[in-house]
Amino acid sequence: MSRAALAIALAGALMGVLAGCTGEPPVISRVFAQPVFVRDIERNVTWARLGVFLVASDPDGQDDLSAFYVINDAAELYWKVEANAWVAVSAEGESWVGTNTLAMPGADPPPAGDYRVVLQDQGGDTVEDTFTIPPLEPPEETAWPSASLEDDTITVTNAREVAQVWCYSPEGKLTLTLPVPAETGRLAGVSASAPGFVSGSTFWIYGYDRAQLRGLLIGPYRVP
Repeated sequence: MSRAALAIALAGALMGVLAGCTGEPPVISRVFAQPVFVRDIERNVTWARLGVFLVASDPDGQDDLSAFYVINDAAELYWKVEANAWVAVSAEGESWVGTNTLAMPGADPPPAGDYRVVLQDQGGDTVEDTFTIPPLEPPEETAWPSASLEDDTITVTNAREVAQVWCYSPEGKLTLTLPVPAETGRLAGVSASAPGFVSGSTFWIYGYDRAQLRGLLIGPYRVP
């Protein structure tokens, strides 16, 4: 996506402002951005994507939030995430919105460098924040976690400082994320914790590699 295309898109937003919107601009309180390397063990492929989440609000109400852009000016790249496509999650007592699915064509990781996040409301008002992505190297084989399921217990080996189980329904919908106890690497009684954890569903293992400032996501593991 080119800088010219972005200029056209933002010009459209400006026209909305000039058309007479009187609402106040939205607010970005915090930004969390993280490159995530993904390994699909069934297809034996690995690729990278970018996750971006915001603590975002609007004086006119959360429903007034429209979209946010993630922009790398130097690389002439941008992504647009519509409100009806982002994920809403709670973490550390705050409500976040964002996505884990921003990706380059092919398997290349998002380019290193400075990024801007532009949050837009329904009236076209915007607010901006920034983040930086360091140079990325594909994970070495020893970096990846792995998992097994036995007797309703998921055991994660080679887990990182933060590890989670992401549970998906048989239809492929994310139903729940569960933390893996760091001291044991074992998550027992999964079916009771995740009612949708039934035959035909799947789960992925997410780990945060603090040393490399990246996420590692591996799966799918199928529930028999």
